[in-house]
This record gives sequence, structure tokens and C-alpha cells, in this order.
Amino acid sequence: MNERDQGVRLTQKPNSTHSPGAGGDDLPAAAAASRNADTPKQAAARRIGSIARRVGAERTGVLLRCSQVALAFEALGDRWSSLILKEIFLGTNQFGELLAATGASRNMLTNRLLALVKKGILHKHPYRDRPVRYEYRLTRMGEDLYATALMYWLWEHRYGGDFNLPPVLFHRTCGHAMLPTLVCQHCSNDISISTIQVDAVEGFDERLARQPRRHSLHLASHGRECEDEQVINVIDVIGDRWTSLVQAAAYFGLDRYADIQLALLIPTNTLADRLRLLMRSGLFERTPYQNNPVRYSYRLTEKGRALYYSAFTLHQWAERWLVRDRVASISLTHRTCGQPAVGQVVCSHCSQELRLMEVETRGADEA
Repeated sequence: MNERDQGVRLTQKPNSTHSPGAGGDDLPAAAAASRNADTPKQAAARRIGSIARRVGAERTGVLLRCSQVALAFEALGDRWSSLILKEIFLGTNQFGELLAATGASRNMLTNRLLALVKKGILHKHPYRDRPVRYEYRLTRMGEDLYATALMYWLWEHRYGGDFNLPPVLFHRTCGHAMLPTLVCQHCSNDISISTIQVDAVEGFDERLARQPRRHSLHLASHGRECEDEQVINVIDVIGDRWTSLVQAAAYFGLDRYADIQLALLIPTNTLADRLRLLMRSGLFERTPYQNNPVRYSYRLTEKGRALYYSAFTLHQWAERWLVRDRVASISLTHRTCGQPAVGQVVCSHCSQELRLMEVETRGADEA
């Protein structure tokens, strides 16, 4: 099998911008499944993961922890920071309004806003002089997250629960309700997990490797324990660094408990918790790859693969704003046209790129 068939090759950085693990098999038992071959959809999704089969779990973990997506997760902070950005994209800018919308404590909100300002994602703008009061607005760096925000909205629209998001997006440019669509800037064809080839870049900076800070898993559904959780919001994945990295590990082709643990250097109890959450919410499914003793692989469902759109746009955002003069570990190629993968989010009706000031949010009865 040649390198292209394997779906990975080492590339120069462009000038432009398994041993089975017992821990994972202690998860709640599911009904036994036969070891059928992958469906065409599953096979297509797993092509992106050939990088893990070629370089092994440990090296894949280094690539993942040095990747653009890992940098983006680190920069965007935790669940509270993600909630703040969601509300700001929806037009909430003042401290009191953000306090009510997010449910954060005053100290929590203050700290997260200061961190987002320090990172260059937000800036403070005075709206009253006596006494001085500030509102928080997106910088150019923050506005550039709009493509990712649209991909999160699309996922919630299709798969999420009731998360107080507008049900309809209206494109002022063409005058129609629409769905945001991720396409290749070169060939205008769709970008998805099955059309992207992952390449490891030679000479990447291993000092970019990030390890999540310790914090508890906090779900959106009023603090219920994850064992009882049936519906997941996108904020539950992106707002918890371990959950998002376990999800990203699946994009790289890591699907066995021991391999994921080795790659991410994640505590075993933490990994078991995150896998439970991802399975119960329908993002992962598990199938046995060994019968005696039974060992499982954890694979993305259609619902899980759909979150790749936002991972792709985060990769691009980090490439533009976070990598700077360093060399990140991953480059992406669009298989359909063979060009470096450069995506843009466009209107499903007129195919024009969507910009923040050109999109309205509406209720279902206004569409």
C-alpha cells in the first residue's frame, strides 16, 4: 500500500499560512455486536485515521497535542469562555447581560472576559463615561471564529437539544433563509471528514504540545451526572478539553482505549468518563474487535463525524492566528481536488461566503 492509499505522508511545511487496555473495557456493557466489515461510510471516515496506523498511537498523540486544533482548544478556554463567545456572537455585549445569559458567577465571568481580552479575541469598548462602563466586542481575531460558530449552530440545529439558539439563519445578501455549508475554496465541493487527508509536517515544533488543565466535567443540562445524560450540546464537547481531545483522537484514527490513553496521556478514570459521555450522547459507538477477552473499539457515529466541520474551521483559525512563525504538526489536503484544504462557509442558497454582518437570526415564525 502506498502512502496516498494510507492517507498520510510527511510534508514540508508550506510557506503559506496496540495492546488492548482493560480500563476501557470496564465501561457499561452493550449488546454484543458481530464483527462486520465497515460500511462504505465508515470506511470513508476512517481514511483520515490512517495517520495513527502508520506512525503509531504514541507519535499520533504528539501530533495531536501539537496540532492547530489543540492550540485552538487551549486558546478558547473552558466551557464558560465558550458560553461567553456564543452570547457575544448572538449580540450580547454588556457585563450584566452576559451574567444573566451565561449563568456564570461575577468572578467567573470577570476572569473569563479578561482572559479573552488578553488573548486578543475580545476588546473592551466604553459605552458610558460616568461611571465608566464597558461592553465586550469581538476583535478581528474573534470575528474570524464566525465560521466555527456557524458550524456549531449547524450541528445543534441537526443534533442538539434545546440550547437557546435561533432556529433560523437568514442571509441578507440573497434574502433567503439558509443553512451554512462548508466548501473548498479551490473547487467549491463540500468538505467533510471523508474528503480530508491528514499529513504530518516535517520539523514541527513539539513545544506546541498542550495538556488540558484539570477541571470537572460540567454538562449543560443543569448539572446532571453524565451517566444520566441523554442529550449533549456542542458546548459539552468544546467546553471540556478532555472530551474535545478524545473526540479529536477519533479523527486521527485512534479507536482503542489503550491507544487513546497513550496518545493523550489522559488519566484512565477520566478517559472512561469521557467515553461514557460520548457513547451515551450518540457521538461514539463501540464494537468488539476481540472476543476472548472482549475488547472494544470506539468509533465515530454520523453525529460524531458531523462535529468535524467545526474542528476543520478551528484548524484554519489557529493556523491564521495562533501558529504565527512556528511550525504546527498537521497539514490538510482536500482529496476531491488535491489542493491544500482551504475551506469557507457559504450560504446554501446563493453559495456566497457568509459574513457576520450579513446574517440575521430569526424565529421559526419569521422565516
